Amino acid sequence: EDLRGTQAAVLAFLQRAVMMLAPGLHPLFSLGRYVAGHAIAPHDDRRVLEITHQGETQLYSRKFAGIFYFCADWKAEFGGQLVDLAGGQEFVPEFNSLVAFQVPRSHMVKPVLVAHPRFTLFGWWAA
Repeated sequence: EDLRGTQAAVLAFLQRAVMMLAPGLHPLFSLGRYVAGHAIAPHDDRRVLEITHQGETQLYSRKFAGIFYFCADWKAEFGGQLVDLAGGQEFVPEFNSLVAFQVPRSHMVKPVLVAHPRFTLFGWWAA
């Protein structure tokens, strides 16, 4: 199987997985790659979106956020921690783990301090 076929299979699997986590909600997810210097400023993920499905456009708002980590052997000294500003917790990216929370919730991501990439699947479930 060529690389494109493999990528398509992985993306189809990820799409099914995020849909199963919150049936009835619309999953809106992307893949992220972060390296030295990348960070995300404080925000709360609140947003209203226009989504067109089968020719019909409706307004949706983000209800839940999720970050799935694909970075094996990540250490706190590499940076890139998710900081929950509302609850005062920090989450070091841990391979094959999911952090999810209700939106709105104030949070940020600390700067990545190493060239080694930090990979995530991140996004929202909207209704």
